[in-house]
Amino acid sequence: MPKTKRKRAESDSDEPDERDAPAANASSSDSDDDGAEHGEEDEGEEGELHVLLGLCADGDVAALEKFLGNFAVQVSASSTSNITPQELLGMADEEGDTPLVVACRFGRLEAAQFLASRGAEVDVCNGLNETALQDAALGGHLAVVE
Repeated sequence: MPKTKRKRAESDSDEPDERDAPAANASSSDSDDDGAEHGEEDEGEEGELHVLLGLCADGDVAALEKFLGNFAVQVSASSTSNITPQELLGMADEEGDTPLVVACRFGRLEAAQFLASRGAEVDVCNGLNETALQDAALGGHLAVVE
């Protein structure tokens, strides 16, 4: 069942609605060195994307850096995977949300800066035809916009 977005007009606070968070919700405290706990039930690139989106919603830069580092190691060691960490940053979920869009939607300034520094494109539109910065502004996260 596809996730649904809350209507922006219904939001009375700057806090994100938990229903907006991607299904994957990982934190650095529950990770190990190989990253295997992330998305064990999800396979392939789509599973990896959903884990990454969850980390972006959490805003934990250390966990993001570790995940992308582990992903790069897994890709280089695997002959079956053909996607790079850079390409993963450009992927979008079923609603067109990229990792940067999710970080901006939740007002995760440091995560957004980290993703941009890793080459995430800021001008890509999601399924609602909004860029990451527009999504941040609509959510009242002005620090992210600046």
